Amino acid sequence: MLELRENNLYQNGKVYEFPTGEQLLLRDIIPFKGTLTDSYHIVTTEDRLDILAWQYYKDTVVDPSKYYWVIADANNIFNPLDLADYVGKESLIPNITKALLLI
Repeated sequence: MLELRENNLYQNGKVYEFPTGEQLLLRDIIPFKGTLTDSYHIVTTEDRLDILAWQYYKDTVVDPSKYYWVIADANNIFNPLDLADYVGKESLIPNITKALLLI
């Protein structure tokens, strides 16, 4: 089961687990608009938002995987634990430096 740790910026989120084992994270969404300094990524079946955050933000912030929610919010991903509906689609990867200014 997913645990919301203290170093997670959405530690105030709530994880619901259903009898099927599926999990859902509910949290408040922060709106982002794309800019010229952002990146884009085609989602694959192997992708996870925490890993994408690490890949794109590892040279910019400490503990980059905890910024998965920036990518989720920028792409209106309601359930960051399930990317099945986004496979094959282009996702916005916001410039983390500018994104953090919005918080």
